[in-house]
Amino acid sequence: MNLVEQLLKIDAGKIEVPSKEVKLKLAKLGNMEITFTCNAISMERYNEIQERVLQVDKKGNIQGFATAQAKIETVLAGVPELRSEELMKHFKAPTPKELMNKIFLPGEVDILADTVTEISGVESTNKKEDIKNS
Repeated sequence: MNLVEQLLKIDAGKIEVPSKEVKLKLAKLGNMEITFTCNAISMERYNEIQERVLQVDKKGNIQGFATAQAKIETVLAGVPELRSEELMKHFKAPTPKELMNKIFLPGEVDILADTVTEISGVESTNKKEDIKNS
């Protein structure tokens, strides 16, 4: 059976975005355990984030990569509840990014960003290197 035949057998109404629940004890919130539902993001959204955080000079040469910003944007794309107006108002945060800065430590953001990229099918460079070196 070829690719087209295989895909035509799938019920198009049953296509789902992969998700995963992650429980984190947030240090800034007194180690309160919170459950986050992380959703996969599209390749288009992933590429938009990567392009936005790439630092390029006037000649188009890559100068750097804003890793922290990439992780924050990845989390905001994959955990849409963090864009809640109600949460931002409650924590007196004018933007979702400010909300994240108020409630998360960097390692907590890393865990959520890694989860979103993992369920989105994006391997980290380290994982690729580990596989290559096995």
